[in-house]
Amino acid sequence: MGGRGKRLPPPPALAQSSGDKPPKWGAHIDLEGKPGTKRSLGEADLFVPLVQSDRTLLFANARGRFDDSDSIEGNFGMGLRRMLDGGWNLGGYAYFDRLRSEQHNVFHQTTLGIEALGRDWDVRVNGYVPVGERIKNVDSLSTAELSGTTVVFRGGEERGLAGFDAEVGWRVPFWRADALQALRIYAGGFRFGDDVVKTVAGPRGRLELTFDQVPGLWEGARLALGTEVQHDDVRGTQAFFTVQLRIPLEPGKEQPSRLTAQERRMTTPVVRDVDIVSQAGAFGAPETATLVNGGAITVVSSASTTGAGLPGAVTAAGANSTVILSGTFNTTAVTTLQVGQTLIGSGSLQV
Repeated sequence: MGGRGKRLPPPPALAQSSGDKPPKWGAHIDLEGKPGTKRSLGEADLFVPLVQSDRTLLFANARGRFDDSDSIEGNFGMGLRRMLDGGWNLGGYAYFDRLRSEQHNVFHQTTLGIEALGRDWDVRVNGYVPVGERIKNVDSLSTAELSGTTVVFRGGEERGLAGFDAEVGWRVPFWRADALQALRIYAGGFRFGDDVVKTVAGPRGRLELTFDQVPGLWEGARLALGTEVQHDDVRGTQAFFTVQLRIPLEPGKEQPSRLTAQERRMTTPVVRDVDIVSQAGAFGAPETATLVNGGAITVVSSASTTGAGLPGAVTAAGANSTVILSGTFNTTAVTTLQVGQTLIGSGSLQV
């Protein structure tokens, strides 16, 4: 056909999908030093985003902790956070924890927690549940005591304890809510125990000053300074000073200066008890002690046996027994030992 054909218009440009947007949050590691009045700790905390959208973040978290009492712990978990309208970030997380205590015993537990992080207020609740064998023998903590006519033995044990903790925090309005600096104070408490040991429970308070941008350091660095004080009747009062520095592993992904305050708080470190709580002591059930070789032990006390009655009490203990004299005996009566019998008034025995 003759004539000049019409020129077709170019196809419309495709709009960029939300999936093409660069991710808001990148992986990082937080390094923390925590010197304290009774012990000092060090920690490394790896935070890795797995799946994210504009408002939701699924992350993996692995942390390792050690202290100057020869205790080492590792925590491995996952968490989910969601930004809501109104400035709240809601989250939940689950961890598997492994502790090698200062007694060189190994304990395991699961940690489950929920959190609500707001512009001015924070709320956190954590539960800790031991898994596997939670009672370990510790021979060096065993005790033996005189009781009536016998020696009572209690085995030394270390026990992993179940429990929970919770805290409420408030942002002190020194800076605007969207500033790159924030000061928050927290108050809460904790409770750990079982049906044998004394309950470990008390208040905890802490103060945290954070800088989401640090002059002179790389983009994405975060510095946190803080103090913490807690008290319970078992461990007494403990105080700590904390210094935490964030090292971004993907510097181009997370730029705090381009994120809102609510977005920056999506990568706030998970706050939970620093270690599996255990308690060590002579917690074993009371038993009548015997000698290491299986021989019987009889205690003869001057509170219930007169000097004149001493020979009869020793005879009654029988052959191949060990008789412990407790107290003071004034007597001229002759005491005859049985075959294989041992009589002691001081010294030590292995039971």
